[in-house]
Amino acid sequence: MANLTPLAANSNGNYATPCSSVNVAGLVRVQIAYPLWGSLYELGIATDSIEISERAFYHDVPGDRNGGPQGPPVEVQKLGEVHTISMRLSTWNKAEMQQLEEWYHDEDADADPAGGADGENRNETLSPYGTRGTMAQWDVGEVLLARRGFRLCLETSDLNDTRNYWCCIMREPKTFAIGTKFTEQSLTFEAHRYPKVSAVGEAATPTQGKEHLADILYDRCVVNYAASTYASM
Repeated sequence: MANLTPLAANSNGNYATPCSSVNVAGLVRVQIAYPLWGSLYELGIATDSIEISERAFYHDVPGDRNGGPQGPPVEVQKLGEVHTISMRLSTWNKAEMQQLEEWYHDEDADADPAGGADGENRNETLSPYGTRGTMAQWDVGEVLLARRGFRLCLETSDLNDTRNYWCCIMREPKTFAIGTKFTEQSLTFEAHRYPKVSAVGEAATPTQGKEHLADILYDRCVVNYAASTYASM
């Protein structure tokens, strides 16, 4: 066991420890980029603190040493993590909020004015489910991580508290209220490790050329994507 430094009283007779300080991350700027290698845009400011839940996945290994499958495991394997980021925004950029909603639903892969592959340009002529309030058949079975994952950057004044997630989706409902009082947007993002594989049946997908991000769930990057920045990872 490592030697512990004994507590020493200060001039007031109080004992100061590393746990005596109040930790304040500061104002959080919620920024998004879609596609993830595009420019970061500010989505909004939270009403209060942003909550992050880190969920790990495990798999039990049974063994006759402990009575087989009916007994406790002889070992436990860790399979990965998924982080959930929940927030309520009291101020937000309406144009970016609409762009985020539309990012998931692309009527036509050829709608990209730059001529790129589906999901490669944030300025594609998108509309939710093709037409707002409807869901086209081609949206059923859409591959989200490889084709619709986006970057979420929670930038704070303290870089140690900053989190930059490279592959997020919105699986939970987006809720809001309308009325005479101010409106809040309630958002929940689900962050995954960046996918290594391309979408099935795609000759050119957004994942190609970004393989060096495949092991990253999050980091502390607050700048726009540059392949040279991550080539050494």
